[in-house]
Amino acid sequence: MAKFNSLNGLISWQVDQVIDSRLEQIIGENDFQSPWFLRKGLERSKSVGLIPNQGTAFLISTNLIMTNWHVFRRPDWAKDKYVIFDFEQEEDGLPLQSVKVKLNPEGFFYSNEELDYSVVMLSEPISNERPFIDISFPGAGSLDSRVNIIQHPEAGFKKIAIRENGLKFKNEKILQYWTDTEHGSSGSPLFDDKWNIIGLHYKQDNATSGEESKIYYNEGHVIEAIYNDLIVKNPGVFG
Repeated sequence: MAKFNSLNGLISWQVDQVIDSRLEQIIGENDFQSPWFLRKGLERSKSVGLIPNQGTAFLISTNLIMTNWHVFRRPDWAKDKYVIFDFEQEEDGLPLQSVKVKLNPEGFFYSNEELDYSVVMLSEPISNERPFIDISFPGAGSLDSRVNIIQHPEAGFKKIAIRENGLKFKNEKILQYWTDTEHGSSGSPLFDDKWNIIGLHYKQDNATSGEESKIYYNEGHVIEAIYNDLIVKNPGVFG
């Protein structure tokens, strides 16, 4: 049987077909997913848009978006601003035809610094063909489960971060996880592996280990805490 060595000399790879299928195995964690995972993730991504030069936002009804408080702290911060949907690339690298919608903070605006979120009305309702994310039905998000993020890193084309993304801490308000983000990802929705929303991303942080080395992680607020605050302070927000 012909063999050749890998570049690092540690493994000899067989050129001929491997007959014993039992040599196949899961390496590390099980990353298998059913095809519906991709379909539902794509459907969820349609509700996520870009706030140009600032961050990410997502639809929570046909005429409301949610983002971070530090993106829009006051109504005047959202005045004359837009959210752009479908700002993403096709497989050939060319951009899709995007949809630009002006914000209407005079119609509705609410923000909460503690939970770092803002809700802003759109100038016109979104077509029923574009789904929104119902934040009244959140996922659970258990420790060491996945945190998938649809976002606009660097305020650029939409990206989806999946895998290598465990949830490492959770309480009634805070989620901490290893999913990748960058500047511009502020205001991104956090999803579990069933694409149920579990939180709102707002920052990166770090902690010092026993050996004085830093461990970096990302942090969001629990969507249930945000939803409860929103409807208590604004009872008729969803009509």
